[in-house]
Amino acid sequence: MNEDLAKAVAFHNQGHHDKALQYYRKCLSSDPKCSPLLYQNYGALLRSNSKQKESRQIYNDGLKLFPGNVGILTNLANLLRDEAPTISISLYLKVIRLRTK
Repeated sequence: MNEDLAKAVAFHNQGHHDKALQYYRKCLSSDPKCSPLLYQNYGALLRSNSKQKESRQIYNDGLKLFPGNVGILTNLANLLRDEAPTISISLYLKVIRLRTK
């Protein structure tokens, strides 16, 4: 795992969200293809900080690099559940199909 991503995840898990955001951004700028976990966790942290628009963009960027990633798709579906329920349902169905392959 990329060192910056490892630090971001550790800070995120410890509840140090400002530090986690700093390292997620650093990882994104230095190695955007390092891991789908970057997009999954960074988007989730943005969402938990009421930054839905930014979170959605991070998830979409992640899916461009890692299409079909179950973690990113699930988080995007959760984000869109209230705003766009039909899109959310289609994403959940895609996740189910991917998991049953």
